Amino acid sequence: MTVRIHFTSDDLRRVTMAQRPAPLWEIERSLRALQSMDDLKPPLVSGHLETGT
Repeated sequence: MTVRIHFTSDDLRRVTMAQRPAPLWEIERSLRALQSMDDLKPPLVSGHLETGT
């Protein structure tokens, strides 16, 4: 099931941007992004990195 949300031009005009970044939110969002990247990484072979040496 697909949910579609339609924004009017009035809705978009009411959007505001923060005057400056909020450091704690930046950290929280960065950590979530890094954690979701872990789900995309292939598993390590036998629990350690293979090296060319």
